[in-house]
Amino acid sequence: MSKRDLRQASNLLAGSAAEELVNRKVRQVQSGKVLLHNLILPYPYEKQDSLDSNQIDHLVIASSGIFCIETKARSTSAGKYNALTDYDELADQVAKHKESIKYVLNKSNNPIIIALLKRVNIDQLIRNIVVFVSRTEKDFILEKTERYQKVGIEVAQLADLQSLFVQAKANFGLYDEEISAIENELTDYNVLSNEKVYSTNVLLFDDSHLSQQAINEQLYHANQVIKHINHINKLLDKYLTEARKWQKQYKHYRYWRKFYQQVRHFTNTDRYYEKHCIKKDIFDEI
Repeated sequence: MSKRDLRQASNLLAGSAAEELVNRKVRQVQSGKVLLHNLILPYPYEKQDSLDSNQIDHLVIASSGIFCIETKARSTSAGKYNALTDYDELADQVAKHKESIKYVLNKSNNPIIIALLKRVNIDQLIRNIVVFVSRTEKDFILEKTERYQKVGIEVAQLADLQSLFVQAKANFGLYDEEISAIENELTDYNVLSNEKVYSTNVLLFDDSHLSQQAINEQLYHANQVIKHINHINKLLDKYLTEARKWQKQYKHYRYWRKFYQQVRHFTNTDRYYEKHCIKKDIFDEI
């Protein structure tokens, strides 16, 4: 397993744990809200007739709006993290979240949703939130978030989620029947319910049985596995280095063995010739 594979495994494990932490936090403040996670919706690319798909980590439907939550686990330095590091990747990613929801709701034939979109600006209804979770520290400071805010992306930590759900940015509120209608519309379009599709095998956390302690234990064991794999990789590297040395020495051995065999062959030939000549001389004398 290469260092790149180790980093990828570590990132996937940390990402799954971070999503579970956000999932648990949202459930704590879920009263009156609908939570959908790992939601896959169609994404319409411009100037193309076909649809692609877009996955949303967590989606919360509350009276204050629709919240698309993208979770990122990051390593902090000295209790700080520069959010600008991920801007290019995240800005494009969360923009697709919003466009996917707009696509589904705008195509709805449900009269409740049709009336809702006439009453509320859809761009104000849908809010993009990026939640940064530290891989090593509980408390840290997010720096350089201004660029996100300029394009309407809210940046937060776990502790900020509850306050974000309380108040709508615009002066509106969703009724219970509107929340239910949005939920039904989005889940009808969901390609796969409550599971993720990866191109590689990934460890996923079962949130129904995990406590905070269990999450920490899972992360600890995952890190231990990665350390052991790294140690095994070093041993294998040492073994391969030694094996290459032995292979080189074996080639030298075969070369000199062949050389000595040829020398011995020539020596034996000369001795045979000498004996043959002696016998020939005897016959000549007779």
